[in-house]
Amino acid sequence: PVIFAQAVGHVSMWFAVFFIGLAAAGHQAWGANLMTTPSDMFPKRVVASVAGIGWMISSIVSLCFSKLVGYLLDHFKAAGSIGKGYFIVFLYCGCAYLLAWVVFNMLAPKMKKVEI
Repeated sequence: PVIFAQAVGHVSMWFAVFFIGLAAAGHQAWGANLMTTPSDMFPKRVVASVAGIGWMISSIVSLCFSKLVGYLLDHFKAAGSIGKGYFIVFLYCGCAYLLAWVVFNMLAPKMKKVEI
């Protein structure tokens, strides 16, 4: 939904707020599911280490992405078309979850239902 935020933002600011809010809710759902993944896939003795490594990588990527967004917006502001910079950022943010889902499904083994 965040991809559409800029497009509907020209119609009404509240449409953009709605789509960004919907994207934030989806992000929270994604994060909650992602936080349980190490405990579902790894033995108890390594869950904390796996989760810590994952969050460390996430923090490094967030730091790099923040710098990249700053450079991107500065570049397009200098070119006189800052709207294109925001479009690229929102497009990436919208597609990143799909890419992460594909990578996750490629790397994660098939989980089998546990019969009790």
